[in-house]
Amino acid sequence: MTSHSKGTDPAQPLIARRAQIEASMALYLTGPIGDEPSREDNDAAHRLVETLITSLREPEASATAFAGQPVARHYYSRFGDGLAPILRDVLGSDADAGLLASAIDGYWRAVRSQLQ
Repeated sequence: MTSHSKGTDPAQPLIARRAQIEASMALYLTGPIGDEPSREDNDAAHRLVETLITSLREPEASATAFAGQPVARHYYSRFGDGLAPILRDVLGSDADAGLLASAIDGYWRAVRSQLQ
């Protein structure tokens, strides 16, 4: 288990495995098993993982993580639904309860700020 004390970057486990998280999330966003992610699925996964990382690193500035073109609205909830299972799968023991709670809370806080 990982403990996130002051001075450590809570996003580090995600940054270290970012490519794996994006690839897994793009497949999840695609839908039916066997389909390949579209360019839009890959782009949404990339942008939302960036949002997630920014929300962990800069909780008060998470709205800025959506700079540029927003993703299609349906991706926000689908990404949120798959967040904990994908992080558990990719991060293994680094996906402790504290990291998952911070990731989920930060992601939804950023989404709310974007969609308001």
